Amino acid sequence: MNKKILITAMTAFTLVLTACGGSGNANSGSKTVSTKEEAEAMTKEFFEGFLDDEQIKMATYSNEKIVSTVTKDGDKMHIVMNEAGYDYYCFVENGEKYVITDTRAVMKDEATYDMSQDMINMVLSLNVTGQFEADNPDTKYTASNKDGNELNLQVTGKNEGQEYTITTTSKKENGKVTEIISEIASGDQKYSSNYKFTYGESVVLPEYTMPKAYDNLPHVDSPYQIYGEIIDKHAFDEMFSHTVMNNVLVVIDEVAGRRLQFSSLLDDETVEEYNKLDFMTEDYEQQVRDFLYYIEIDDCIDFTDELIPQEQLDGYYGKQVKDLLAEGFEVTGYSFFEDHNIIYADKDMMTYRVDVDVPFDFDVDGEYDYDAFNEFTIEQVQFDSPEPAILPMQ
Repeated sequence: MNKKILITAMTAFTLVLTACGGSGNANSGSKTVSTKEEAEAMTKEFFEGFLDDEQIKMATYSNEKIVSTVTKDGDKMHIVMNEAGYDYYCFVENGEKYVITDTRAVMKDEATYDMSQDMINMVLSLNVTGQFEADNPDTKYTASNKDGNELNLQVTGKNEGQEYTITTTSKKENGKVTEIISEIASGDQKYSSNYKFTYGESVVLPEYTMPKAYDNLPHVDSPYQIYGEIIDKHAFDEMFSHTVMNNVLVVIDEVAGRRLQFSSLLDDETVEEYNKLDFMTEDYEQQVRDFLYYIEIDDCIDFTDELIPQEQLDGYYGKQVKDLLAEGFEVTGYSFFEDHNIIYADKDMMTYRVDVDVPFDFDVDGEYDYDAFNEFTIEQVQFDSPEPAILPMQ
């Protein structure tokens, strides 16, 4: 799922709320300012307390077409991505952060939860407060507050020699922000966005079953001392599967028929150096292998017994993909080639590789919904990898 709110990146740090509203006078209760410092102070005062509401809904429009809605109800959320055609929920249980996907599967997902919680703040930052972080003496600011119910802000400047104007109008009713209208104009191009806010909205979670937990698994002695010993097992044309999250390096490998998770806690300096590796370079894979080679392994977990036994997986030979679905699997991807065809299916947050027999007249170069594979005959099912959301297992 792509859960980002897209806003035109005309200036690297400067997308704001600005407005075409006219300036008032002292008799009408309006005030107009024309310096960056005064405009920032006026904006801060207008939005004071805006992010404190426990129940708030934001509907986002782009060029008058609805893009998404975000509803927050305390620690529960419902996000609808209208253009993309899916939705998801977020909630907290026993201190852990979870996401209910559009298929109504539940997964522990702190990153998605935190990003979703921050969506409204992100809109405010990208469209309003972030504008004042720009350090460009040529940028001009004008702001006016009309009776405390309407904030107009206009910012003008240049980006790579091209003049631009950002105008926004922010409105309040009964002391609460109800709308932010933003327009960016540069030359003949214009981009408009509109955010509408309502309050007192509740979120009712759909029925769900908590996912299987992987937090009490057996810790065993590692057969390796450093990650280089694992790297040396894999040919260079094989992807060395690893992940770094929350300063923990995780590698999954198989040793003597056992599935093992190797992990190490990295210090901030090491993570910073790792993040500097350039993914776009031709030798990125070699850079990663060299960087991780001599890092010592801290912990090893044997999660083999959490998987579906291979004997049971072998029982799917000759059956159809729909038989997997009937037993709780979910198709999550596919790869079709000239010599082999693979479907990926998840169960209990573990991904299994399903080799299938594709009908002779099936166009392997086409794009399909996953239910198009239901009648495919299964040739083999094997464990592939854990879902990233459950890593590191404990």
